[in-house]
Amino acid sequence: MPLLFVTSNKHKFVEVSKILGEEYSIKVKQENFLFRELESISLSEIAIDKARQAFREFSQPLIVEDTGVYFKAYKSFPGTQPKRVFEGIGYGGIFMLLSGKNRKAFFHTCMCYIDQKTIRTFEGKLHGAITKRVVPPKKLEMPYDMIFVPKGERRAIVKMAAEEKNVLSHRGKVTRMLGAWLEEKNRTSSKTCEKRLFLLAIKQAIRITQSSSCVSKTLLSWFINFFWLPRNFFIMFFRQIIYAELF
Repeated sequence: MPLLFVTSNKHKFVEVSKILGEEYSIKVKQENFLFRELESISLSEIAIDKARQAFREFSQPLIVEDTGVYFKAYKSFPGTQPKRVFEGIGYGGIFMLLSGKNRKAFFHTCMCYIDQKTIRTFEGKLHGAITKRVVPPKKLEMPYDMIFVPKGERRAIVKMAAEEKNVLSHRGKVTRMLGAWLEEKNRTSSKTCEKRLFLLAIKQAIRITQSSSCVSKTLLSWFINFFWLPRNFFIMFFRQIIYAELF
C-alpha cells in the first residue's frame, strides 16, 4: 500500500515522492483534501491537526506538511501564513516591508506522519535571504522560490534544477528524516514479527511434545544439539513442525 501524501500542491508531491521513491523505495500517492486551517503560530500544531483531519477521512498511513516563511526583520512574519500574506500584498508589498531592513529569512517545514498507533513530526529549515526583485520564470504555485536565495548560493531557488533543490531544501531535509525513520520503523516491525513467530513456534512445539513422549525426546535432543544455530533455523524448524501438525 503506497503512503498517502495529502496535499493539493503537485510540486510538493513531486519533490517528496521523488526523494522517498528513489532513496528509500517508498511509493507515495497524492490525495487532495480540504483542510480546516488551524489558526496557530506553531507549525507542528498545524501539521498535527491537518494529519488528524486527513486520517479521519482516509483511515490509512499518511503524511501532511506545513511550511512557514520567516523574515528576520519581523517577528513570526509571514510565519505560518505565507500564502495568505503573498495573496494579500504580493511581491511589491514584501519588497516594501523589507526596504532598508535585514533581508535574511528562512523556510521552516514540519512534516507529520500518522497511522492508527503513531503520530510523528519532522522539522527542517533552509536559511537564506530575500532578493530585491522577482527572479523569473514565475511559478505562482511556489511564489517564494522566486525571491529566496539559499545561504551559500548566488541563485534563487527557482533557478535550481529539481535535483539541486531536493538536496538542500527544507522539504528535502524533513523528507529524508521521514524516510530514515520509516526504514527503521519497518526493520523494528520485522524483528517484532520474527520474535512473535519464534515464540509461537516454541509454544506450538511444546504443546505437540506434551502429547507425545517420543516426539518430546526427539525435539529435546535436536534442540540441545542445534541450540547454537541462528534463530532463523529454529523458526524454520518449528514452522515445519506446526505445518505438519496442522496440515
